[in-house]
Amino acid sequence: MRNIKSFLLIILVLLSSLVLTITISGSEYTDTGLMSLDEVSVFRNSNRYTQKEDDTIVNSPYVLDDSLKSFNTDLGTVYYDQKSLYMMFESNSGYLWSTAVYDSAANLNTEWRNKAKSIVTLNYYDKNGKAFSENLLTEDKKTKSKATVTIKRENNALNAHIVFALSKIEIDLIIEFNESGFKVNIPFESIKENDDYKIGSIDLMQFFGAVGSTEAGPDINGYIMVPDGSGALIRYSKPNTDITSNYEKEFYGRDITYSNQTAINRLPSNGALLKAPVFGFVHGVNQNGIFANITSGSEYGLLNVCYAGVENLNYSRVYPSFVYRRNYSQPIDSNGASIYLLQTDANKFDISIEYDLLDGNEASYIGMANIYKKYLESAGLTKIEKSDNTSLLIQSLALEISKGDFFNDRNLMTTVSELSKIVKELKSSNINDISVLYEGYTSKGYSYEAPLYSGVASSVGNKVQIEELKELVDTLYFSMEIMKASEKGAGYSTYVDLAKKISMQTYDYNEHSIKSYLLTLDKIEDLYSRNKKSLSKYGIESFAFRSISSTLYSDYQKNTSRIDMVKELNEMLTEKSGLYSPNAYMYSKCESYFDMSLYSSQYTGFTDSVPFIPLVLNEYMNLYSTNANFFANARDELLRIVDYNVNLSFIITDEPSSKLIDTPLEYIYSSGYDSLKDAVKLYYSFVNEPLKEIRNAYLVNRVVLDSGVVLNEYSNGVKIIVNYTNENYNYSGHTIGAKYYEVIK
Repeated sequence: MRNIKSFLLIILVLLSSLVLTITISGSEYTDTGLMSLDEVSVFRNSNRYTQKEDDTIVNSPYVLDDSLKSFNTDLGTVYYDQKSLYMMFESNSGYLWSTAVYDSAANLNTEWRNKAKSIVTLNYYDKNGKAFSENLLTEDKKTKSKATVTIKRENNALNAHIVFALSKIEIDLIIEFNESGFKVNIPFESIKENDDYKIGSIDLMQFFGAVGSTEAGPDINGYIMVPDGSGALIRYSKPNTDITSNYEKEFYGRDITYSNQTAINRLPSNGALLKAPVFGFVHGVNQNGIFANITSGSEYGLLNVCYAGVENLNYSRVYPSFVYRRNYSQPIDSNGASIYLLQTDANKFDISIEYDLLDGNEASYIGMANIYKKYLESAGLTKIEKSDNTSLLIQSLALEISKGDFFNDRNLMTTVSELSKIVKELKSSNINDISVLYEGYTSKGYSYEAPLYSGVASSVGNKVQIEELKELVDTLYFSMEIMKASEKGAGYSTYVDLAKKISMQTYDYNEHSIKSYLLTLDKIEDLYSRNKKSLSKYGIESFAFRSISSTLYSDYQKNTSRIDMVKELNEMLTEKSGLYSPNAYMYSKCESYFDMSLYSSQYTGFTDSVPFIPLVLNEYMNLYSTNANFFANARDELLRIVDYNVNLSFIITDEPSSKLIDTPLEYIYSSGYDSLKDAVKLYYSFVNEPLKEIRNAYLVNRVVLDSGVVLNEYSNGVKIIVNYTNENYNYSGHTIGAKYYEVIK
């Protein structure tokens, strides 16, 4: 009897412990609600914001060089040097520009002065892969000769055939002038190499628009604009000792074909990407400026910003470089030994850059955005008609897989029917404009399903339920990943379908203990066709694509260049789709832009974050912010959404995010609708109230009234003032509350 009592007591203790464990676990993993809008952070002005402009009148620092040749063009009279090809010309307002540094800049030695004058700098390799550099004024010490430049003037063009003095490499450089500016072209077919030297890269006009500075400050007020993240400005300033290196970043992200990193995801982060191949600079805000648009060659281009004070040069300047050939690391055994080799064949591309002269109010980042919009329209971008209210994006997860001791567990997070119920409830709260981005809907779940999407899991939903959901929302996107293949996925072969780097290694990722690979172009196209056909049986018509719009690489397995990838992917997408953070070469295929960056990289050298990319794209597609679930300071982020005029986005699931513990998506700490619904409604109401007034209008002016206070003026006459500060702000009889906005019609 005593033994039985002891046994029962042990059982009771164990059960009590189990109940306690379950209770604790349950309380530990309930979803976190979103931040209340009453919680506000202290405003501290920084490069996260746009700064107030200095409206000091600027006079040109250049003096016309009497030794230059003159050439009458549609731009007006252009003056040029026959040896270095540096040019001088006036804008419509009479501001004199020069592609070389101005004469009062006397602290350059001969080598730098020659580089500053030369319109092109050539970087090249010898037979041993050693790198060298020369420009048009570099002298061959043996022969005392410099580059041979033969110029032909035809109509509005200067055609220059160049033979460099040291390498003997030849190129053609063509400058075409028009009423608004000029275009610089270097055709690939004009490049002539020799047995001793091979072209590496080309830098163009390194000192065009360069501004000198001293401890007293810059010679000229203004800034450089780079499309880093949402957009960034680098205002001219005195030399900054806190900056130790210049800015160098490739357009569309790092060219990973040259990387020897075995897992691409382990490459060091380089901040936000350059999504568009453009840049510009301003001498006197709303006075004089230059906007540059790389229309050919950006796939192998990079942007350089040199800060005053770095390299003992007290100049702020910006210029592009183009890479034809690089050294790379070639593994030679399984122990990790490798040798450095020089790329055999040059990357084949033409360089073409359009430079537009900006006068008056166009001489700003807003004017640059307007010019870029015109270019994109000429390239096929079309405007859309938007609904009456700002759009809400619900990004929802159907299934995810977690590893079990013996078998994997399928975590059903949101069925199609449950998603319809969520949408209906939100619509009953007057949120009528809703789009849905649905992920993880196959039986393999989100992390394991790519790249083959053969159908919707029966536990997730059927065709009838999908049709019902489609009727409730503006657009129902089914997401797919057809460029990056999960090792757990199907529909491809690891022997023939994996793209390879220049070293003939595969492009591997290893994230959350799941390995994945980048695929060949023909396999991507095959999967695109197969997946669309399979999913059409469920009535699925709209798709959202990850990676193909934001990841660019070469495939040496199939001899596919980055340019080939851009061309073929654009031809593959036969209709507009939803795209995740797309690069500029996919803009014409995008109707919904997901994960719009609201900030720049905020490097030390940056002075401002600006909405350059949102300004460019707002009329042509629906722009959705990063998910509001993860906003660190909700009120500040929502004010930025109002300021930048983008749409709100949430990750929402029917089940709580605790079911994602021990899955690759465990970073989603709050997604359950029951926990989020009040915040979703509140956040949406906060941003919709002002943004519904400008749905089909575009920005005509953006003025920083004071630190943290921004006035946006739209084409329909509406003004929206956003106050990021902790104090009320008075403007023309209107009081804009702290951390709030005001709509003035």
